[in-house]
Amino acid sequence: MDNDIPEINELIQQFSKLPGLGPKSAKRIILKLINNKDNMVKPLAKSLAQVYKKVVRCIDCGNLKIIDKICICSSDNSYDKICVVENLVEKKDDKKTLEKDTSTLTKNQLKSTNQIKARPVKSSIKDSQETKIEITSFQDLIDKANEEKEIELKYDLERNVKLVSFNKGAIDISFNEKLNKNFIKNLTEKLLLWTSERWIISLSKNTEAKSIYEKNLENKSNKLEEFQKSKIAQDIKKTFPDAKLIDIKEED
Repeated sequence: MDNDIPEINELIQQFSKLPGLGPKSAKRIILKLINNKDNMVKPLAKSLAQVYKKVVRCIDCGNLKIIDKICICSSDNSYDKICVVENLVEKKDDKKTLEKDTSTLTKNQLKSTNQIKARPVKSSIKDSQETKIEITSFQDLIDKANEEKEIELKYDLERNVKLVSFNKGAIDISFNEKLNKNFIKNLTEKLLLWTSERWIISLSKNTEAKSIYEKNLENKSNKLEEFQKSKIAQDIKKTFPDAKLIDIKEED
């Protein structure tokens, strides 16, 4: 590589600033890029341009997000600690790079943990320890929210949250754009209050999961479709040709 070319020297200098790279490593990377302009340089330049244009850091939690999307964290800045597993938050003046072992990070997801207020009410926690309950399923959680008259939380759990997995102390979910921005904070606080245990809420990019509301609509649609094929439905249609079947209720 010709080190007298100013553009190449500038690239070496810039790449050398990346964590774990020195001038020699940067030089090898740049040589690889130059030798593969069409397959590597163009896609890389395009991706960097898109990231520069669309990706910003949340002013509240420091997590990266798309510029026109709402971050999942609360904007009231009342978290004790937010842990982002990608560990992309980096101080400009910090020369030491915190290295994370990512061998176990097999899911394409973001995780926010310990999203609890800095000073939860101790008396409430003490009281909850005496009357703590076991929440062993997602439906248990919805039922508890309903019992405690947490209407907004129940609404989000049923309509805006899509369960990926549920285990004791850990819930993995995806969500839609209507999810309350304080949902994670509210849920972790309530779970701590009700169970006297801290829960981890993992935010997944799973696109196949469905909300309780969506599942109910799907089940209802399937039942209507199945009933319309029955002889009773055909007889009703003959007798009342303009009638439209909108729901089926089963008697106890």
